[in-house]
Amino acid sequence: MAQAIWAREVLAPSGVADPPRSLSLAPPAGCEVGAMATVPVNPKPFLNDLTGKLVLTKLKWGMEYKGTLKSIDPYMNLQLLNTEEWVDGSFRGNLGEVFVRCNNVLYIRGMQEEESDMD
Repeated sequence: MAQAIWAREVLAPSGVADPPRSLSLAPPAGCEVGAMATVPVNPKPFLNDLTGKLVLTKLKWGMEYKGTLKSIDPYMNLQLLNTEEWVDGSFRGNLGEVFVRCNNVLYIRGMQEEESDMD
């Protein structure tokens, strides 16, 4: 059974909450086991950091596109290079340069070179 990792709030001497600095395997009091905590991330810097790197983009419709993130625009539309299309874990083909409209994206994540085979 997988264990959830919970981020606990750390209070500074002034009583103001600092970002979590430690992780605990025990859920906070009053939390259900199985509930997952998320850490909010500002999307613009996140996407800017991924520019020029290999990314996996999953669309709301189930398709996954793996390619190099060339650029983003102010609306967070994505331009991918050397793009491969994957559906239900099976390779569907090389698409080359692709433009993905922002409202179709379910999530985007950076990939390591070892993950590029999508096994």
